[in-house]
Amino acid sequence: MSTVITLATARRILTQLRHDRRTVAMMVLVPTLVMVLLYYVIGDQRSFDAWTPVLLCVFPFLVMFPGHLDRHPPQADAVAVRESGCRVAGPRS
Repeated sequence: MSTVITLATARRILTQLRHDRRTVAMMVLVPTLVMVLLYYVIGDQRSFDAWTPVLLCVFPFLVMFPGHLDRHPPQADAVAVRESGCRVAGPRS
């Protein structure tokens, strides 16, 4: 891709963002709010330092692609295993 096309695309996107202040606010405020909430939920500084980058990377994908979670609910998998005749080890009595 040429430099002219790249700069034209960047200019168009920045112009659109300048006119849409809600999107800019969401891009800045939501990650900040999530970080603050995770800090209070996790509580431990070492755990917060370890888990927050991972959670901040995974969270957008869960929000953007929620359909992947609905396609194979756990109940459907259990029914499919039962109907196939496979023996599944259950809880020990």
